[in-house]
Amino acid sequence: MTERGRSTTRPHRACSAPMNTPAPGDRAAARRPTSRGPSLAERPDPQTRGIGSIGAVLVAGLLAAAIAGALVLLSHLTARRDQPPPEPAAWVTMIEPRGDLDSAPRRFVWNAVAKAVRYKVTITDQDAVWPLFVKQTSESSVLLADREALAIVPGRIHVWEVEALDEVGRPVAKGGVRFRVVPPEPGTGG
Repeated sequence: MTERGRSTTRPHRACSAPMNTPAPGDRAAARRPTSRGPSLAERPDPQTRGIGSIGAVLVAGLLAAAIAGALVLLSHLTARRDQPPPEPAAWVTMIEPRGDLDSAPRRFVWNAVAKAVRYKVTITDQDAVWPLFVKQTSESSVLLADREALAIVPGRIHVWEVEALDEVGRPVAKGGVRFRVVPPEPGTGG
C-alpha cells in the first residue's frame, strides 16, 4: 500500500505477532537471523563493555612480566653457580671476645688485614636464623652501644665473624670465633 508516496507495511488484523516472529513449528525460521538484535541477556552491560579486552591485556602483561622476571632470576642463579665468589686467601685474626666471659662484651677487636679497605662484622646467636648485628667499619674494631649489648643473652653461645673487603667489596680475608657470657650462679644476685 502506498499513502502519499510512502510505502507502509501493516500486519494483517488476524495476526497479532510481529512480522519477524516465526510461525509455530517452522524449523527453518528458527535458524534465520532476525533483525531485532541480541536479547537483553546477550547484550553487554554498558558499564563493563570493553573490560574483557582490558582484562585480557592486563593478564597478558602480568604473565609476560612474570616470565621476564623468572628469566632474569634464572640467569643470576646460573651466573652465580658458574662463577662462585672467590674464597678469601687469608684469615682474620680474632682478638676479643673469645670463650667464656663474665659480662656481655661491648668491644669486638681483630687484627687489620693488609688489602682490606673495610670490614663487615656479623654478630649472631648460634641458634638464631637472623644475625643480631651486622656492622661495617674501616677500623679493626667495633663498639656496641649499651642497649645493643643487652641483646647478648647470658648462657647462650654467640658467634662473631669479620669479613675483610677490598675497594670493590670482594672478600680478601675472613675469620670467626664463638663466645658465651656465663650466667650468674644462683643465689649470687648478679
